[in-house]
This record gives sequence, structure tokens and C-alpha cells, in this order.
Amino acid sequence: MWFTDKFFAAKKKPKKSEALIDLDLLTLLFENEILRIRSTEPRPALIRARLADGFRSVGLSPLAPNLFDSETESFDEEAWRRLALSVSCLDDEDISWGIFACSERKSVKSLVLDGFIHLARERVALTMDLLYESELRMEEYARHMAGELGLMILGESEDESAKIRYRLDYARLLEEADKARLSAQERIEYLQKLQEEEQAKRAPRGKW
Repeated sequence: MWFTDKFFAAKKKPKKSEALIDLDLLTLLFENEILRIRSTEPRPALIRARLADGFRSVGLSPLAPNLFDSETESFDEEAWRRLALSVSCLDDEDISWGIFACSERKSVKSLVLDGFIHLARERVALTMDLLYESELRMEEYARHMAGELGLMILGESEDESAKIRYRLDYARLLEEADKARLSAQERIEYLQKLQEEEQAKRAPRGKW
């Protein structure tokens, strides 16, 4: 038996599927996988197969292999690892059926490109080291993924989720620090201060 059958066998469709996720569940799934993904060499063919099988498991046709290959042609190792991290959430039925519900409003092509491939390519500031060290940055990555897919976050309105994504956006914060022409030490202190302020707005989630 091909090993992906074990993980991506057809899932029984729930009576009602909603484009809604539990953010804590998504970040926990990522946190459970980050050490393995960060410490091993990415295998693009396996990542492509896992992504395709994850969509098939909820009855969605996967992205054409040639389109996947062309869209990931410029990927470096960090981008491949971010994509592997994103794909790992498809092991969970609640997340998979949430993505299925998104397909009522977005094509599978858009879901894969926006929520997986483009996300992995464009979130350059969110390195594997940073995601591993910072639960807040991991939350940010999960929020960006949910936003790109069109998944609502349990307990939040779309507007609330969008505002939190904006506040957390590490690439934006780095750009603001650069525009302020801060020294290296001032930049670190500035980012730490923003992080502490963000942590104070919510229940503590952890490190850095």
C-alpha cells in the first residue's frame, strides 16, 4: 500500500462543513511538525504528492503537476519547508473539510496557489528558525494561511481577523523599522517592544 493511503484515504464527509477553523488547532498542528520539517532536507516530489492527496481525500481534484512545478520552480529550501509546513495541516479532517467548504467560493487552483504555494513563496520574513522560536510568528503564519484560503477563524469576525493579521505582519514591521533607520540594536528593541505589546493584548501563547 502506498503510504499516503494511510494518511490521505478518503475522509467521510461531515453532515455540515464550514469554511471555519480553530486557530489553536492549526497552530498546534504546525508546532508539532516544525522541528521535523526544519531539520530535514525538503523533498519537493513528496510535498507535491501530499498536497495532491490531501485535496483528493475530501473529493477535490488536485492542481495539475505541471502547474505545480512551474509555480514552485523558483523555490529555495526555506520556501519548500514553508510549503511542507502548510501541507502538514491536511492530515487533520477538520482543517481539510474547512478547506473543502472554501471551494464553494474559490476554485481549487486559487486555493492551492493562494493558500499554499504563493504563501510559502512570499512569506520570506517567516523563516523556519523564526517560526520554530516564536509561537506568535507561528500564529501569524497560520493566520495568513487562513486568510489566503478564505477560512474564518472561530470566535472572530472577518474584520477582526484582518486587523490582527495586519498587526502581526512581521514583514511590515521589519519594513517600518528599516524606514525609521534604526540601528541594529534599536531595531531589535523596537520589534521586541511591539511583540510585548501584542502579547499583552491576548492570552499568552509562548516564546519570543
